[in-house]
Amino acid sequence: EAEAKSVLDRALIRAYRSGPLLACLASAYAGRFSRQALIRRREVAVLAFLECDGQAARRIDTARASGPLSAWLRFCLWGSKEALAVLLSIPMFLPFHLLGGRS
Repeated sequence: EAEAKSVLDRALIRAYRSGPLLACLASAYAGRFSRQALIRRREVAVLAFLECDGQAARRIDTARASGPLSAWLRFCLWGSKEALAVLLSIPMFLPFHLLGGRS
């Protein structure tokens, strides 16, 4: 947490460490409204490390074999989950974002 200088970064990190549900909400908020947030930069770094490992890269880059209806349903479910996570994260993190200043 030494790098977390903003109020928002500290709130996002605290939520991220509190469990998978809050981590999902923190990640969704940072992904949509604060792309330079510390947790967002760390997630990108972890993904880059995974992409360097051949086996992990294959698992990340390989699409599931399925029909168009199944793929469309998975996409809709994923999109719904993301939209819900963003909507739930706004009242949780927007006040910290509005406080904004560095401390």
